[in-house]
Amino acid sequence: MSHDATESDSPHSRIFDVVLKAIPEAAVVTDAAGSIVQANEAAASLFGYSVEDLLSIHADDLLSAQHRKAVQSQRESLIANPEGRANATAGDLTVNTHEGQEIPVGVLLTRVLLNGNHYVVTAFRDLIRERELELRVAEYEGKLHAMNVLSSDWYWRQDAKLRFTYISAPGIHSQLVDAEDAIGKTRLQMPYEFESEELRKKHERTVAQREPFRDLLLHNPENDTHAQVTGEPLFDEHGKYCGYHGVARDVTEEKRAQRALSKSEVRFRALANMSSDWFWEQDEDLRYSYLSPTRQANASMPIDSFLGHTRFELDLVWESETAKLQHAKTLKARLPFRDLLLRTLSGDQYLNVSGEPVFDDDGTFKGYQGVTNDVTARKQAEAEVLWLATHDALTGLPNRTLLVDWLERAVARAARKKQYVAVLFVDIDRFKTLNDTFGHGIGDEFLRTVSARLGGVVRRSDTLARLGGDEFVVVLESPHGNANTEAQAIAEKMLAVLSEAVELNGVPFQTSASIGISMYPDNGKDIETLLRHADLAMYEAKDAGRGCVRFYADAMNRRVAQRATLDRELRDALDQGQFELYFHPQHDMSTGKVDAAEVLIRWNHPERGLVQPGEFISAAEDSGLILPIGQFVFPSDSLFWSAPSPQSNTGCQKASCRPAWP
Repeated sequence: MSHDATESDSPHSRIFDVVLKAIPEAAVVTDAAGSIVQANEAAASLFGYSVEDLLSIHADDLLSAQHRKAVQSQRESLIANPEGRANATAGDLTVNTHEGQEIPVGVLLTRVLLNGNHYVVTAFRDLIRERELELRVAEYEGKLHAMNVLSSDWYWRQDAKLRFTYISAPGIHSQLVDAEDAIGKTRLQMPYEFESEELRKKHERTVAQREPFRDLLLHNPENDTHAQVTGEPLFDEHGKYCGYHGVARDVTEEKRAQRALSKSEVRFRALANMSSDWFWEQDEDLRYSYLSPTRQANASMPIDSFLGHTRFELDLVWESETAKLQHAKTLKARLPFRDLLLRTLSGDQYLNVSGEPVFDDDGTFKGYQGVTNDVTARKQAEAEVLWLATHDALTGLPNRTLLVDWLERAVARAARKKQYVAVLFVDIDRFKTLNDTFGHGIGDEFLRTVSARLGGVVRRSDTLARLGGDEFVVVLESPHGNANTEAQAIAEKMLAVLSEAVELNGVPFQTSASIGISMYPDNGKDIETLLRHADLAMYEAKDAGRGCVRFYADAMNRRVAQRATLDRELRDALDQGQFELYFHPQHDMSTGKVDAAEVLIRWNHPERGLVQPGEFISAAEDSGLILPIGQFVFPSDSLFWSAPSPQSNTGCQKASCRPAWP
């Protein structure tokens, strides 16, 4: 490591090796003249030379010019006074490195006598490194002070008997107790509460066994403060136990926040358990991670089928594929959603789902959370209301509202495909007689039987509806073949099943039906026209003797117009007194005298003259005018009416009557 210039392997050299190794600073050994005879590695590192190069350099040449004389003078003084002090110091000097850099140093010179010769050991203390270390220590001490003052942590020490000997000065944080009150006492002597008696005993065993401990939670009920304490045992250089030291952290606000959160969670759980809604959470991959207990109790699907799965992976039915795609876009955009309607695959439960995204403090998406409520009862009620609004309560068949909707759809499909649609108007013959004879209860039973028989005839693609009373409508869609032929065939089947006797109250009742048929697009292109024309055709079937089928023809409209004109003229005839009564005498064959008269009504039309009863009585019956006409024939203010005398018209003038004989 070091060499003497003349005796590299001499005992002197080996002695100086030991000396130089014991010196931590850069050091050289010089003779009385100041020549370097040995140097250590620290000196070589400081000056930038090798150890061998240093042996060829005079010690004064290592110093800056302005400092050489002072060091030389001290060295010479030590050599010249062997009985005097052996050390001399010089500070705030500078040395020159091999690269020409000036380094501030402190110098210590020590005289050594070896085998009658005086040598000087010169040690150089690098002041730059020393100052750097001082700055680091100051910086560390400043940080430690800031930690003590600004942090919620504090440092503490205990002696071998676990009595507090030091607690760092409290800053803005609050400690469990004032430091002055704790000094000289053990932790167990303080008014601290452990989390449990078991943890207290465990801590006693830990410190008795000289083991470290972590995160010991303590509470001072006097000021409601909490601290989390960590400590480890202390041992001296001989391994002797000296006590404990460690840090404590104020966690009062955290514990208060935890208590508040715990209370909130309790309230939330109570609310969740009492509510029919349930709370759910999803992770960032949209997989269910939590469902509240209400979900487990009320859902038809088990909770295991939700956890770990996304909403799209569950056996749920969406309102539409469009709704499903739109929901996926909403989730991808991290937007809230409301009132998403889903149905279980079994169809026995409807779910209404609302949710909103969850982000952490840095704005990172963490998933979704929300609520789901069971709307099965509401949906069932809505479905029932809709059903009642669109169906006949007696037979369960679609009513006019639903019939019109389905007929519009059928016509729209037929228009696109250039096909036919047949509308069959079915009216039960003599149903009024049955209803009046047996009562409405039996009449309702009969109508249910009729609807069941008609339902057994129509195809699955066809529509059967009840308009009211004894009127039914069948819509036939004809995708192929002859539409008239198909409609005729189904109508004939209806007549056949309706002609079969129906047993009512143990009595068989025979009936029939009259069916009118209109065809889209030949007999109309809108719904009302098709229904009206089918109705006209049905009346034609009734006029033809009932129990038959008639297709609509344009001539029927003319007859309807004539009937409407006849109805209007009949009303005018009543208002204007155009009806007259004629009496046909009846003779007693034994006496030849007139003993009675037959009353005959005539309509004295202002343009057509006398109109016979056969031309207007039927129309009067259908229009309801037969009642006021009957009132005209038999006034309500006469109990009976007797034939007038052949010799007089007395009694006939009030009724605008004239006798049928001269």
